[in-house]
Amino acid sequence: FRAKVASGDEPKIIAEDINRDLEQYNEQSMFVTFFIGKLHIQTGELLYTNAGHNHPFILRKGEKAETLKGTHGLPLGSLPDVEFDQATIKLSPGEKIILYTDGVTEANNLGNELFGDHRLENILNDHATCSPEEMAEIISSSVDSFASGAEQADDITLLILEYN
Repeated sequence: FRAKVASGDEPKIIAEDINRDLEQYNEQSMFVTFFIGKLHIQTGELLYTNAGHNHPFILRKGEKAETLKGTHGLPLGSLPDVEFDQATIKLSPGEKIILYTDGVTEANNLGNELFGDHRLENILNDHATCSPEEMAEIISSSVDSFASGAEQADDITLLILEYN
């Protein structure tokens, strides 16, 4: 990943290169979900590619959270020579992109109920004005509280980017 990103290529090219590398030596048919974006700091334009990863949420000022659905391809390592799409959105100051692993939304409680996208979306809407750090803590503690002692089945990772 680091070597590919250092090339300065667009996100779709980086995803395609990594996909070829992973697929070439993938006897166990393993795959990786992947989201990559390139943010132009001065303009707020985010060029991104999504390779099978959960749709990120975007929080725009004064609006409800919505999923970022501009592009969504196969996970990396799934098939050789896959061409990925990319999309562009423009962020305004104060807007946030929320990336998360499925360990957040697929966290189970003792009743085997999933945390789900709707709970995450409600948290984002209820705490839209919080800082990224505060929001990450609220989400993390909400998932922990929801699971209430159930064994964690997957990684829980959050990345919240606020454009300023």
